[in-house]
Amino acid sequence: MTIHRLFIFIGILIICAACTRKEKAGEIASTSPNEKNQVIISGEKNSYFSPLSVSIRVQTQTRQDSLWVEIEQTEINKNTCLVDWLNNNECIVTLYHRDMDRHTIHLQIVPKGIIIKQQQSS
Repeated sequence: MTIHRLFIFIGILIICAACTRKEKAGEIASTSPNEKNQVIISGEKNSYFSPLSVSIRVQTQTRQDSLWVEIEQTEINKNTCLVDWLNNNECIVTLYHRDMDRHTIHLQIVPKGIIIKQQQSS
């Protein structure tokens, strides 16, 4: 019976180890029409059961800023993340959850940094 318990214990350790490693979960980059600003969206999963941590980085010629959000998704790709540039300094980032709910972030780039004009889930 002791060997049986040892195998169960080792199995539980393996499952726990698989659930706690961080994994990259895709990246998308989009450049403004004048090619002076760039939005880079990348995802990271802390475990299989955790939500996707999404980093949204905005790079300009003079600075870089970022923000984080969490969504229920497995990865960032062209089907789960859209970037729509309204002009050279404004874009709308749309992140889709597994159930196709949307998390929309309206970003405006100004000389002092990023303004989050609107953030909503629907």
